[in-house]
Amino acid sequence: MARSALSSSVPATVASRVTQRRYFFLPDWPRLDARTMDAVRRAATVQREPADLSTPRLWRALEHPLASRLGSPPGPDLREARRRTTAERQAARLWAEPFAQVLAQGRVAPFGECLQAIASQVLGAPTTRRTGMVGTERGTDGRFVRFPRPDTIRARLADLLAFLRAQADAPPIFRAAVALVALSNCHPFTDGNGRTARVVFNLILAEALGSETYVPLYELGNRPWGSLTLFLRAAELHGAWAELFDFLQAALVLADQEAS
Repeated sequence: MARSALSSSVPATVASRVTQRRYFFLPDWPRLDARTMDAVRRAATVQREPADLSTPRLWRALEHPLASRLGSPPGPDLREARRRTTAERQAARLWAEPFAQVLAQGRVAPFGECLQAIASQVLGAPTTRRTGMVGTERGTDGRFVRFPRPDTIRARLADLLAFLRAQADAPPIFRAAVALVALSNCHPFTDGNGRTARVVFNLILAEALGSETYVPLYELGNRPWGSLTLFLRAAELHGAWAELFDFLQAALVLADQEAS
């Protein structure tokens, strides 16, 4: 979704309309609730379309109910969506080995530099670590989301790196989804945050699916527009991880169908 620069303070008259991105505790694989663990396992075992999931049902699983109620557009511009997916896929191929190396090293500075390089790659222009407050564009009701303070970015990236290393035995889809949510929450760069998060998702998922498979989350997550963002926010703010993994299961099946 769109971003805008914000002042460090918000007037009291609009404070109630601000959703402040706060730190959220990264989930622990062994301690997931039964519903979420079942959703993760179903998504983790997707290799082909399950017999009990028809294609129309898969497409419905991609739709967040709030996106439809808010009258979101039916989908992204296909030309722009395919351009983004192509750039993301190229970045994933280029940065697969360096990303694996920084994970193995376990040092936050190279990890952040690698993410910044991925962001610059998908944008086709240099991007930098943000130093100011940013948020989404205001909705028709005046509400908007403000991302975390820039002085918290390093700590958040350090926590994500520690999570990815500590949860190495968890299913790749679980680690990939948490990274997707964490990077979307952190919003570390001036631009390219969503694209970087989607590339990282696919880099981690490649452990299970192989490097030739790329899940086009921008295309699949915006039918209707903003559905994936709403699933990510629900997981972050309300712990609704199971619903996110249901979405990802459908996305994985549809991506596998398209690839074959």
